[in-house]
Amino acid sequence: MAMQKRRIDRAQRFRARRVWWERHGAFARGLLTGTLVTLLAVWIAKMAAATF
Repeated sequence: MAMQKRRIDRAQRFRARRVWWERHGAFARGLLTGTLVTLLAVWIAKMAAATF
């Protein structure tokens, strides 16, 4: 009985996450990409500053 309920809970949580991802996925991906690009740019600038 308890196992059945837990399995349903897990399925609902997974479905909720997928719905959230479909709604906010583009924003989250854009934010992540922007953060990575910014970090990369800062790192390259630091390397360039250290080299020259």
